[in-house]
Amino acid sequence: MQKHVQEDRVFTPASLFSRLRDNLIERKLLVSLDNAFSMEALLPGAFIEFSGILRKNPMVANMEGLIQMMEAALLFTVAPGKQKPKAEQEVLTQMKKFYSMLTQTGSLDLVSDLVIKPEIKAVIPVQLEYFSNQSPADIIDGQFVVIGKVVRYIPEDIGESVSLLRGTPLAYLPEDNLMQFIEAFNTLSSTLSTPSEFTTQIPGPVLLVVPIAIYA
Repeated sequence: MQKHVQEDRVFTPASLFSRLRDNLIERKLLVSLDNAFSMEALLPGAFIEFSGILRKNPMVANMEGLIQMMEAALLFTVAPGKQKPKAEQEVLTQMKKFYSMLTQTGSLDLVSDLVIKPEIKAVIPVQLEYFSNQSPADIIDGQFVVIGKVVRYIPEDIGESVSLLRGTPLAYLPEDNLMQFIEAFNTLSSTLSTPSEFTTQIPGPVLLVVPIAIYA
């Protein structure tokens, strides 16, 4: 008597992604941003693939750096057994509140320079829950391939930009109040040697891309 053996196929996320990519290529739906690509292909809804250097949202990166440096400065300037200076402690508290508002949604913008065309940037919103330890630290400043869907493309010559505050409570602040925050933090960062100025906007040419996969 012949026995019938039933096999259950198990697909891993990697194998499913590979099938998706092959399917997009087969249907000519995947635009590879290489030397031959056309800017006209960067329409909302287009699937794209590009290699880029990934960096953390400069607002978040600078706030993290400032908070860490302020905490270290207070640690080494306060004598044992004495309280921290009230003014500095209040500044640190305000910075932590600002940082909390930037990150409370559980998502983070990565900003990428396209390797093939460094003048074009891509803003890539990612969900922190999909990273080990809920942190993208392992991929920051590394070169990775990104496959995703374009939701907006802003050319250089139209004077628009992608806001790094969208989706956060800070996006609803009046412009004057926000600029006061930015100017104060820029002044502070200049005294503490942070790598770049605070900025809330990434001007064109820039892509806003919802990622499907990020891999080396």
